[in-house]
Amino acid sequence: MRQLWTIKASNIRNSTQYSATSELIENNFTYEVENLGETNLIPWVENAPDSGIGQTITMEWPVWKDRDGSQGGIGALIFFNGFISFDKPYLYEANNRIKEIRLYSKDGSYDFQTKLDDTPNPQIVFLPVPTSEMCVEIKSVYKENKWNDTCINSIFGLENWQARSLYEDMLKKGDKILGYKPNSITAVMTRKS
Repeated sequence: MRQLWTIKASNIRNSTQYSATSELIENNFTYEVENLGETNLIPWVENAPDSGIGQTITMEWPVWKDRDGSQGGIGALIFFNGFISFDKPYLYEANNRIKEIRLYSKDGSYDFQTKLDDTPNPQIVFLPVPTSEMCVEIKSVYKENKWNDTCINSIFGLENWQARSLYEDMLKKGDKILGYKPNSITAVMTRKS
């Protein structure tokens, strides 16, 4: 089995500020939006009366300089979809997972929709321009078989220089491109089956 991509943890921006339009509180436990920046396998879960359509997550990162001295920014997002649990794998299909999302920058520099696959494997959404603040809106979901709650395990921001390099590497390997080439207006990438 070939290695599809390697991302160094130091290139993932973990100083993200997350906020959301809702959070589920269940049995005195909150499935809070800050869980999106953690690797502890506790998801963010929306708390809308339906399946979470229209719920929005806002992410902000500090401004920095890129390795080449240019303005830094997030060039891609890494999504881990659904409720991921090694002890209780049935929770993935028992809850909704995001299907179609709208991604837009708070400064208006981009606004697009894309579709994620129904998999707990990492999926990378490349952004058309680097950003330091953006929103993700749920447009549709993969339906649950038990609870009508939509879960996202993690969303991590990937620095722009690493996103560009990863995009080129995945393009050479023939991996699936669904959305935007970094620093242009043309990419969600997922593992090739």
